[in-house]
Amino acid sequence: MTPIQIEAITSSWEVLSQEKDLIKNFYKKLFEIAPQTKDYFPDDLTKQSEKLAYTIGFVVGNLDRLEDIKDAVEDLGRIHRKLKIKDEEYGYVKEALLFTINDSIEGDNTVTIHAWDSALTYISELMINAPETRKITKKSLFKRLFG
Repeated sequence: MTPIQIEAITSSWEVLSQEKDLIKNFYKKLFEIAPQTKDYFPDDLTKQSEKLAYTIGFVVGNLDRLEDIKDAVEDLGRIHRKLKIKDEEYGYVKEALLFTINDSIEGDNTVTIHAWDSALTYISELMINAPETRKITKKSLFKRLFG
């Protein structure tokens, strides 16, 4: 990630994270473009929404040290693999999130959307390509929080 991309994502997240309906709007869009993904989630999305917002904030806060959080992101990928999330569904998540971000920020969002696209592509590729196992010296943050 370039410093310009990191700044675009960080500054937009400062605004987006305050948006009351951001995550709700994301799930609405996700279920609209990929209705089959609804089967992965409980009817009440409250806890899942909190997890997603926390995870996005965690990644945004560590964009300048992505290598340091690689194990945690790969752990998240392994969790999703166990849940039988299909590789192509990461694309639906990215599409829904980019739509929601673009829809939530005023003005010309070209640089911001391209930055988010790059970050989401990188993160989803790490998750999809996560090795089946890793040598665990201690539980990652995601494992401690989400099992």
